[in-house]
Amino acid sequence: MLSDTTNANYFLFLVPDMEMVTVADGETQDDRRIILTATVDPPAGNRFGASVGDFPKFPASTPTTDHMATIAFINPAYTLTIAPDEMAEEAHDGQISLDDDTMLTATSTNPLIQISGVGDSNVSGVRISTVTVNNVQNDLNADQRTGASTPTAFSVGTTDRLRVTVSGNFSASDRLFLSSTATGNSVAYDEDSDVTLTISADGTTAEGSAPLSGTGSVTVGSPYSLYYTPGGGPIRRGPLGSSYTLDFAAATARDTMMAAKDLTLEYSGISFTNYAYAIPGPNAADAGNLRIRCEGASDCTVFFRCVNQAGRDVGGFERTTIGAGVTEHFSSMELATMLGVNDWTGRLACSLHSSSRVAVQLLVRSGGTLTNNSFIGGLDASQ
Repeated sequence: MLSDTTNANYFLFLVPDMEMVTVADGETQDDRRIILTATVDPPAGNRFGASVGDFPKFPASTPTTDHMATIAFINPAYTLTIAPDEMAEEAHDGQISLDDDTMLTATSTNPLIQISGVGDSNVSGVRISTVTVNNVQNDLNADQRTGASTPTAFSVGTTDRLRVTVSGNFSASDRLFLSSTATGNSVAYDEDSDVTLTISADGTTAEGSAPLSGTGSVTVGSPYSLYYTPGGGPIRRGPLGSSYTLDFAAATARDTMMAAKDLTLEYSGISFTNYAYAIPGPNAADAGNLRIRCEGASDCTVFFRCVNQAGRDVGGFERTTIGAGVTEHFSSMELATMLGVNDWTGRLACSLHSSSRVAVQLLVRSGGTLTNNSFIGGLDASQ
């Protein structure tokens, strides 16, 4: 419709009702954008020449977006809010006790959570992340049922689920669960009402889910926290990555997956990590010589975590103290004695966690050849 007023000339577009619209595959908001495009392409001037009053072409040139206008964004009826979210900049970490690597200690950013209901007495754990399922239905929800005179709100069913996945390095006795207790430093675990995650056979993932409707369903609009408590075995350093998925049975509904910021587990008091790879055993034909120099102004406390080629621990989590500026030498035999073992299969790999920066050199003599097997680079403990 072309309208003319005393102030301006303009086009008025009447947009009809949109039926059977779906954006189930729209990953970003731009994918869910409704755009109105208008172009005016008047005929060329006649043989007597163009008139000054001819209606101009619009847009005047290409490429341009002047003729495009966003009139709506179609959003999912249900969304997720995650804390801390994947892009959060603040630290999110937990610490493993140096005196007992089966226990956690508190950090300034992530206090210990006292958890009851797991065993005979309270155990300590950490909060990995928090999730809230939000109902944000409005007139432009992708999941609404259309076709009637008035769109009907999208309703979840018992087969629609909130799924939780955690990646890490877990033992079979560890416990991970999603609880409606999302604040404070204590939580009572209830296996009937909480979502208990199942740890995979290889210990690298844990998964669980809860319906969005019916018995045992999560409460929309209420936060739920994901907790981890060790089961009594050694705690593995590294990140615990958590993600949440809204999984709808209807193909036209918008599934959503969001990740939280990793919770990084590190040994308490550790600031630096170095590595020594391919250390021959004390009974091997090759001879290994490991040199560690304390680069700090004060004594360096160094912790050894060693594994064989199959990834199995060799010895315990051993520590040694090296004086400031001092270089300590460990032969393969001396390293075996420190670890409390006689030998190992294949070559040994050790991570060296230290309170101050250290330099690590590994030399291996094979026959008449001396090879420098040193790992190049010193990584932060979180890496």
